[in-house]
Amino acid sequence: MRKKHFDLEYIDNEKIALISMNREPVNAFTTDSYAALKDIIKTINENDNVNVAILNSKLRLFSAGADIKELESNTAKESAIRKDALRQAISYLYNCKVPLISAVNGAVIGAGAILATCADIIIASEDAYFSIPEINIGVVGGGKGLTKILPSQKVRTLALTGESITAMEVEKYGGVEKVVEENKLEEETIKLAKNLTEKGGMALRKWKESLLLTESVGFLEGFYIEQSLSQDLNAFK
Repeated sequence: MRKKHFDLEYIDNEKIALISMNREPVNAFTTDSYAALKDIIKTINENDNVNVAILNSKLRLFSAGADIKELESNTAKESAIRKDALRQAISYLYNCKVPLISAVNGAVIGAGAILATCADIIIASEDAYFSIPEINIGVVGGGKGLTKILPSQKVRTLALTGESITAMEVEKYGGVEKVVEENKLEEETIKLAKNLTEKGGMALRKWKESLLLTESVGFLEGFYIEQSLSQDLNAFK
């Protein structure tokens, strides 16, 4: 399936959904991009055959972030519509019902960094780097996403300076699972996805639900939620 700025294909007997960004030249996102991504995740959520989703890029880099030309040309009304579309896309991606893997290469900037960090697992190529340079154009955004993969104090530095950090550095903090040679990124990502599918679709979906529900609750609440979801899972055995 082809959506504006994305391709969606299914591999491994439809157990793996591969979402590939393809907007030349640098995967700069527009309002249409965000709407298309939301629709794709909705499609994946409704497909019970899918066990794992992968977000990657078909271009030389992951994403340069928001389309600056659109930002500069937007009227106040258009800007509000674009921001709402972004919020919806991020919400759907973050709450994707199956485990999500981001395969990042080259620049992972701004809105692109937010999308990448929505994933449960990130695999990166050796040339990948993350950046939230919004401060350089007088915009705020992206910092909270990076706190998912980096300590908050490091994120403060990146946000206030607009500087970048390599995937290899992020790996040291545990935010990136693995850094691989650029020509092996797709192979390693699909290998990981296939490993996950062997755990079983329902188990993966229940674990994803649990991870989302428990990330902001206390110890006991988290335990009760896990216990309840495990009981639900037993019904399918």
